[in-house]
Amino acid sequence: YKGSVAGQYALDFIVRGAVVVSVLSEDRLTYIDETKMKSILKTTRMKMGLIINFSKDILEIRTVER
Repeated sequence: YKGSVAGQYALDFIVRGAVVVSVLSEDRLTYIDETKMKSILKTTRMKMGLIINFSKDILEIRTVER
């Protein structure tokens, strides 16, 4: 409130100043992961985000748009 920081995010990567990339290693991607990415996109004013999950044999990638 009035200049206070409400929360902080640590971004994994930003590609060409246009795409936020979040790298995870979880059992599965959830709604919370997408919601967090949408919040990051809104804060950074970027339009696209990628969530990449490395925990399975097959790479799981999810695209999120603002």
